[in-house]
Amino acid sequence: MKPTNQTNPAEFNGNGNRQALGLLEIEKPIDNDNTIAKSLPVIPAPETEISVPADVQTGVETEIQAAPPVAETPKKKSKKPLIFAALGLGAIVAGSFGYHYWQYSSIHQETENATVAGHIHQISSRVNGTVGEVLVQDNQQVKAGQLLLKLDPRDYQVKVQQAQAALENARRQAEAAQANISLASQTSQGKTAQAEGDIGGANAAISTAQAAIREAQQGVPAAEATVAEAEAGVPAAIAKVAQAQAGIPQAQAKVTEAEAGIAAAEAQLVQARANLVKTQADYKRYESLQQEGAIARQQLDASKAAYQVAQAQTTAAQQGIAQARARLAQAKEGVTAAQAAVAQAQEGVKQAEAQVARAQVGIATAQAKVAVAQEGITTAQAKLATSKGGLQQAEATGEQ
Repeated sequence: MKPTNQTNPAEFNGNGNRQALGLLEIEKPIDNDNTIAKSLPVIPAPETEISVPADVQTGVETEIQAAPPVAETPKKKSKKPLIFAALGLGAIVAGSFGYHYWQYSSIHQETENATVAGHIHQISSRVNGTVGEVLVQDNQQVKAGQLLLKLDPRDYQVKVQQAQAALENARRQAEAAQANISLASQTSQGKTAQAEGDIGGANAAISTAQAAIREAQQGVPAAEATVAEAEAGVPAAIAKVAQAQAGIPQAQAKVTEAEAGIAAAEAQLVQARANLVKTQADYKRYESLQQEGAIARQQLDASKAAYQVAQAQTTAAQQGIAQARARLAQAKEGVTAAQAAVAQAQEGVKQAEAQVARAQVGIATAQAKVAVAQEGITTAQAKLATSKGGLQQAEATGEQ
């Protein structure tokens, strides 16, 4: 019977020998009182037989195969080799565990969740504005006097520019006022010269207006003569229209005559073609009979002459159709020309009437020019009176 350890289900032989060490799983505690389970690779046990006392508890789960029974010896062996062997095995296991833990911890990083106490301070800028740039990050530590953000300066730059523009405008107004003071002394002299010039201009305007009246009055009789001439051209244009319209029926009659000629020519062509077919058949038949000796040569020659006459008649009929069609086209062109003559005559009537209207407008224009010239004289006379009054006022101001 093999004894079995209830705490460790490994099997032991009678002398307490153990072998075939398998996989190890070790839990490593860390500094924050938390336990992280880490799996280490397989560590093969040395292939040797180690004798340990039966009551030794190793604390490691492993499978031990029983050794074959050994004969009992009366001599008692020393336990020191077994103790040294157990210590050596423990040193190997501890070294392997330390090496693998060093490899794992060199490529892994442990993290912890923590909450840091902070203080919130309300800050504000000296002026209102839009934030243009933030110079710090969230939760960043800052110190007194450190620049945290920058405001957008464009609104204040615009206000500065507006203030500078207002200052420049005020400066220019002051300069203009100073210049006006200098020009005030020269105003009276300038007004006097201007008034004298206005008087001269008014006199010249009166002369120009009087000449315009004379010219406009001369244009009225010429415009009236143009109207009379245009009105006389209207009846002549109407007579041309009537004459052109009378030519249309004649041209249409020629078209009808040409169409009838085409019909007659086509009938002649039909008859000529029928005669051509008959004479051609007779000629071929007589030619065959003459070769057989059934008829004389004179009959063949007469048939051939009749066939040639039929050919000439057919050609003449075709030419007659072409000539009839040409006459029809010419007659249609005559109708078109007559219609164009009517349209041209009607256009002449319109032009004559338009010429009358233009001549009447010319009369109205000439009369309007006379009225404008008379109004110009009135205006020039009024301007002359105003200029004389201005001259008197300027002279009075200069005396003061």
